[in-house]
Amino acid sequence: MLFIRARTHSIHSSLPGVALSKGLLLPVCMRVQDSDKKTAMKIYAVLLIILLILLQFKFWFEDGGYFHNLGLEKELDALRAENEQLRARNQELARQIILVKENMDEIESLARRNLGMIKEGEQFIFIVDEDKTGEPESAVKQQSDQVKHD
Repeated sequence: MLFIRARTHSIHSSLPGVALSKGLLLPVCMRVQDSDKKTAMKIYAVLLIILLILLQFKFWFEDGGYFHNLGLEKELDALRAENEQLRARNQELARQIILVKENMDEIESLARRNLGMIKEGEQFIFIVDEDKTGEPESAVKQQSDQVKHD
């Protein structure tokens, strides 16, 4: 805002909406009394408090705020634990790959366990666990399936 220094009081009285304040021309809205200063300070204080509350709300509750970051840290810890488990699993698989590449007995063992392969002239005996009733599990399952269908 432009302030012009006044030389006489007569100029000020002829200009509408302008008042003299210690040699300066001020618009009427800039004339402030003591009671107006106090209310203006109260308004500024209220505005500053509202601004502070808004900024604090953003800091604590919005995305990127304190509580959001706490949740992200918990997620990060869970992902790190999962990565550690996967890393251990990868190391175990790498160890098994090395064993398979270097040891023919290991290949035979894997074929017997996973694929059910047997050597020529060998006999394969499959042992079925019995349930408490003394019947094989497969018979118990067949009976329970029949009861469900009936």
